[in-house]
Amino acid sequence: MNDKTLKLFRHFIDPNNIDKKDGNVKKNPTALMGADGQLLLGEGIPASEIKLAKILMYKPAPHCSAQSWSIYDQKTNQLLFGKAERERRECASLTKIMTAFVVIRLMERMKLEETTLIKVSSDSSSVIGTSAELVENDTLTLKQLLYGLMLPSGNDAAHCLAEYFGGRLKTQ
Repeated sequence: MNDKTLKLFRHFIDPNNIDKKDGNVKKNPTALMGADGQLLLGEGIPASEIKLAKILMYKPAPHCSAQSWSIYDQKTNQLLFGKAERERRECASLTKIMTAFVVIRLMERMKLEETTLIKVSSDSSSVIGTSAELVENDTLTLKQLLYGLMLPSGNDAAHCLAEYFGGRLKTQ
């Protein structure tokens, strides 16, 4: 994807360019000008990319509230576009996704049901950071802890799951 196409596409996905009344992309000619003041449409842009841009003009991509995101083309090994895609970000959410994945795989391997009960320890209930508000000595199911891990991004739920599965793995 060349720079002109990228600028054209970014115009289409910018929420500031979406008409609030009908949801269509506002046609803003100045936003579609190149550095030389020429209109970008059609200049050195492959027909397939112009077709994509026209589709996006009338059916824009959904609004994304994430602070940063990127879309990567594996076939061409290129970053296509994004928002703050070069900024360094914390990876806590990715870690929690991986924790959920590992827990689900361990549940399958150990033949545990999602209704398996786990008691919340003092350590788990006092973990700092984002929290599922776990309370010491409460008993929750694996399913409830997974929800606590993923929905509020609960560090406490992650810790509780780690204690439970860490202890079970030691004994195997």
